[in-house]
Amino acid sequence: MIAFYTHYVLVKPVDSEHFMKLYSSLPLKERDMTIVVIDGEPMSWRRAYEEIRAQTTLGEAIFNKLIELKIL
Repeated sequence: MIAFYTHYVLVKPVDSEHFMKLYSSLPLKERDMTIVVIDGEPMSWRRAYEEIRAQTTLGEAIFNKLIELKIL
């Protein structure tokens, strides 16, 4: 008998409250600086904000990377 195991990943909406508070406290000039690089593309705070707020797949990747880097 062969058993197959499937892993299901539940994607929950990004809990962005902490990010939004951090973003709102940044100086305006800081928001245009690169914070992470996703798939070879640099992301500024401003771009991260737009993607996370819109709850896109890219926003989720950015959010997870910020957690991984202990920025959030």
